[in-house]
Amino acid sequence: QQQQQQPKKAVGGDVDGSDDDDDTAAKTDKDRQAADDDHVDDRKLLHAGQDPTDGSRGQRRLGAARDDEDENEDETQGPSASELREDLEGRLGAVARGDADATAALAAWQQFDALTAPLTLELCEQLRLILEASISSQLRGDYRTGKRLNMRKIIPYIASEFRKDKIWLRRTKPSKRDYQVMLAIDDSKSMSQHHTRQLALEALCVISNALTRLEVGQLGVLSFGEVARLVHPFDVPFTDRAGASVLQTFGFDQEQTLIGDALREATRLFADAKQHQQQSSSGNNVLVKQLLFVVSDSENLYQQGQSMVEKWVRATVDAGVFVVFVIIDSAEKQHSVLDQRKVVFVGNELHTEDYMDRFADKNYVVLRDIETLPSRLADVLRQWFEMVSTKD
Repeated sequence: QQQQQQPKKAVGGDVDGSDDDDDTAAKTDKDRQAADDDHVDDRKLLHAGQDPTDGSRGQRRLGAARDDEDENEDETQGPSASELREDLEGRLGAVARGDADATAALAAWQQFDALTAPLTLELCEQLRLILEASISSQLRGDYRTGKRLNMRKIIPYIASEFRKDKIWLRRTKPSKRDYQVMLAIDDSKSMSQHHTRQLALEALCVISNALTRLEVGQLGVLSFGEVARLVHPFDVPFTDRAGASVLQTFGFDQEQTLIGDALREATRLFADAKQHQQQSSSGNNVLVKQLLFVVSDSENLYQQGQSMVEKWVRATVDAGVFVVFVIIDSAEKQHSVLDQRKVVFVGNELHTEDYMDRFADKNYVVLRDIETLPSRLADVLRQWFEMVSTKD
């Protein structure tokens, strides 16, 4: 009976340890295969007159392991940025033609968000250092009257026999930003060429999401071409659905680019928004600062006439609005906007002028690669704040 029970124990042990034995056998086969491969490689090295014991065996195994890791990373890695942009080109065409519904537009905006997320965070951190807080919402100071006691001053107050009576706090420390920012996007037909539309909408996504993350205040979006119209008002929060709704308003099919009319409409909207903000926050001592970003390829800045455009540029600046031209200069263009020349007649003589001379007295950023947007935009805003602080 003992002899009959012993085989049963052995069988039971085999059943319980079958997985371990399989793993051990697989590992042994793998090591045996690796040894055979090393033996073949060593024979090749000896035939070539090289020493197989010089460490090359370990290097070969390390190289094979790295190749396996690279293959695994390639399998788990998602689509590249170029593939996302190609997919977005097709979606934007459907959105511009009106063939896409709100769900498709929301998916396109979320894809823009995913594509530009690192740039959004970079610009947000840059603006956090530049844009100053303008709303006093934190308690600060030593005052004789107030709404909250400074507990650190109570003991000195009692010890001084109630003479040091500045023991109250007031909300005088600026901690929130209250800016009114408008993005004016060129909706003309020239923006649909050379992937300029894609670059402009990526700039819109980066700037709007960075400003929203930073909670700078109010954000509006203006579409302009032959007609300038507000597609996202200041008093509505800019969410993903708002971004999708903005995408649906752009067709990039208007025949003209009337920048003068766009600046006039932007100045009027800024004046109304500023007045409304000051009325709603009366008594809080709010200083409203306004920024306007004009995103366009600027192929024909003076299409409406040089005097008309320059008149409204000066009027917008005089109204207290800081204007920045974001010139979309796609790398796929045959000639960059920086290389363009204009031929004019002065009397009977022919002269050539640099196209960028008309931006000499303006704040502008030439955008050829979306990766450079955060740093260049931050540089322009930093110069503006330095100039404002110098005047003050």
